[in-house]
Amino acid sequence: MQIRRLSSLFSPVRYGYCRELFQSPLRALCNLAFMGKSAFSLTLRSGRTAKFSRQGRDHKLWDWYFEHRPPIDFTEDGLVQIEWRGQSVLLRPGTQDFFIFHEIFIDDDYNLSGHDQRLGTVIDLGANAGLFSSALLSKAERVISVEAVGENYRHTLRNLKLNDGVAEDVLHLAVSAHSGETLKLYHNSRNSGGHSVDRNWSEQQSTDTDYETTQSISLADLIAWANCETVDLLKCDIEGSEYDAFLATDEQTLQKIERIVMEVHISETYPPSRLLKLIDHLRSAGFQVQLDRDMPTTTATQARMLYADRRHAVATKAA
Repeated sequence: MQIRRLSSLFSPVRYGYCRELFQSPLRALCNLAFMGKSAFSLTLRSGRTAKFSRQGRDHKLWDWYFEHRPPIDFTEDGLVQIEWRGQSVLLRPGTQDFFIFHEIFIDDDYNLSGHDQRLGTVIDLGANAGLFSSALLSKAERVISVEAVGENYRHTLRNLKLNDGVAEDVLHLAVSAHSGETLKLYHNSRNSGGHSVDRNWSEQQSTDTDYETTQSISLADLIAWANCETVDLLKCDIEGSEYDAFLATDEQTLQKIERIVMEVHISETYPPSRLLKLIDHLRSAGFQVQLDRDMPTTTATQARMLYADRRHAVATKAA
């Protein structure tokens, strides 16, 4: 038992919410406090069954839910559907979906609230569950989502469909240095957002069931396929593949992009020197570049947020 979670068991407010949602509210209250480590199922008032997992840290979702009480529902296949600030999203229990939802919708790590003007074309590299793409649908004329992992791609399609997105703009591909290659994606069993072409980053040993294969597309070919003169915003979170993808992209193509928000990954495979090379490449294409934290000095596995803005750099140069 975890003493710090005992207060959840004695909350009349939480118990009242459990009565609204579940057929056995007392059992739900105890289980959603996640005092044990085993996965469990709860029967909803609708008669559907929902599965939960402490290993998936679903208690974080429910702590947040009981505090904020957004409209919530459950699909026939056990997904959690949340309405939040005009968006409707489907989250998969036992995955990283809630953490990604929190980064995008609550913490605003990508500074979406700062985009007051309507955007033109947005590209989402590493769409994962489609949450970033869903958040931008009401702000952009077109959102193109690219996801390499089959399960995540299918979930992206569901979230985009739920928010009136365009299925043809959801691509099951991996962005890399070249198009038409077959890439091996290693699965990370602890992180549904951590599958990578780097086996070490995925923290998995290679076996016949640890990976899947997918086809690659270069960033230049992707933008050519999009047939747009300008990409107003490009988000990138592709677990280390950002280096191959962007360093292989010519300056003329990069100059079609106005802003980039990218998670950059550091490890023994991707040392800080690789990040410096990426920053120099973006600056040579006219971007002003900054990191959310100091430049890493070791190869310890870690990540940083990189922000690149060509409009600001061009305006500063003109002034």
